[in-house]
Amino acid sequence: SLFFTMRVLYQWVIAEVTKSSPSPRGFWLLSIGGNFSHMVHSLVQMQLPLALVQGINLVISHRNFNLLQKKKYHYSFKRVLLNMV
Repeated sequence: SLFFTMRVLYQWVIAEVTKSSPSPRGFWLLSIGGNFSHMVHSLVQMQLPLALVQGINLVISHRNFNLLQKKKYHYSFKRVLLNMV
């Protein structure tokens, strides 16, 4: 789980610096699905710290997926975060 989180954080930093996502669209769709299912599973098991981490990863994955859209439709990280809430 630590390495999965580190991978996502690394890709997020690269995406924010370059303003483009270094991974294909399908990768981010799978990441969003995986992060969401892990977050729900963690909440069901009452593992709140793990649910928080998966929620953060979900926001990052959503942001990177958004960066794959046309530049006209790019949202700021703050806007992506507000859309998730």
